[in-house]
Amino acid sequence: MNTHDKVICLLRRQGLPRSLPYVYRVCLRMMSWNVFHQYGCCTFNRLLLILPIAFRTQRAQPSASKSKPASQRPARRKTGPHLFTTMDEKSMRAPHTVRSAEEFGRARLSHSFFMRDFLYSEIASINGMANLPDNPDLAIAAGSALCQHLLEPLQATFGRLAIRSSYRSPEVNSFGCAHRLSCASNEKNRARHTWDTRSKDGGMGALACIVIPWLVDRLETGISWQAMAWWIHDNLPYSDLQFFPKLAAFNIGWHENPKRTIYSFIEPRGFLTKPGFDNHNGDHSHLYPGFPELVRVAPFGPGAGNPLGNRLF
Repeated sequence: MNTHDKVICLLRRQGLPRSLPYVYRVCLRMMSWNVFHQYGCCTFNRLLLILPIAFRTQRAQPSASKSKPASQRPARRKTGPHLFTTMDEKSMRAPHTVRSAEEFGRARLSHSFFMRDFLYSEIASINGMANLPDNPDLAIAAGSALCQHLLEPLQATFGRLAIRSSYRSPEVNSFGCAHRLSCASNEKNRARHTWDTRSKDGGMGALACIVIPWLVDRLETGISWQAMAWWIHDNLPYSDLQFFPKLAAFNIGWHENPKRTIYSFIEPRGFLTKPGFDNHNGDHSHLYPGFPELVRVAPFGPGAGNPLGNRLF
């Protein structure tokens, strides 16, 4: 039995709670059994009194293993709100604590968007799930491309976007699919709603369901969802669009290998266009008269005049 197990056993014998707070567990791992046995511990207050002694003892003990040369030591990560700004930083671990989730949420994806904007899920919130990725670096890379190539130009042209649904962890998406909560299977959502998984072809991708208030305000005047679809088709490097009946909300996806398909769940359901259709190529500006010209957004990232930058792979 190691030191930590002996300490936990003794604490339990004294009637203390079975689950110690994390900070106490960390401190106990640093303590030598001799120090603990010498001073004893039967209350949390007693434990707090001996922690400084334990720390001093730990620091005074020589390391049993030889220290690695500086060239072999892992580089220390930067701290602070902007952790994903350069390509040479250490990869981020999957967030499993409040602090690491906060840190992940601060990742800046583009001029206007941060990762935090895409993490809310009604399914996760109501069912007590953590909607966080196992591969945060891939999620950040895919989300950055989605924001920079699609969402930023849309917002610059039509005004504020409302994010309805975006990133879903495999756990959240699987639950939604199993309970028929408007979620496709995990396999179909690879490199779509699940940003931290690649599609079958190995490509990286990300998708968000958005509402454009500019379009909502004009639906009653005769402007249709098809007009918005064709405008995006002519102006932006999307992979797939899927339009829904309420608020003319639609999925918009970016992918390294774009499919260029537009599908509608609004009656009559089906494809508006896809490769091979007669209407797929050419100019469609006559189908969206009165729409504004595309507003081009300045590049974002290292070397683009932005000191914060972002991480793109």
